[in-house]
Amino acid sequence: MRKIFLLTLLACCMLLGAVAQAAQITDVKWGVNKADVLRIVVDVTDTAGYAVDMEGDTLNLTVNADKGAQVPHSKAVKSSLADSLKIVDKGIYTDVSDTLKQRLI
Repeated sequence: MRKIFLLTLLACCMLLGAVAQAAQITDVKWGVNKADVLRIVVDVTDTAGYAVDMEGDTLNLTVNADKGAQVPHSKAVKSSLADSLKIVDKGIYTDVSDTLKQRLI
């Protein structure tokens, strides 16, 4: 009886530890196609919610995940649309922002 209790307790602890781990951003990538369409890709370790909005000329992508230590605070973008991406860890979420050179239609 004691062994079953200890095994059940161990299984519950492992399950709670797995649930407590939040999604983490492992990389942020960008690309531009021939039509000069900018694409931003955020790699995460698990499913994470996100929101996209515009503030003036700045495109904001908010991801419900921690920024991994290997992810830089900014990345250069070679496009006529933008110069760089800024990646800011805000605790339980991360902001990826991009100030656009031209206004979206």
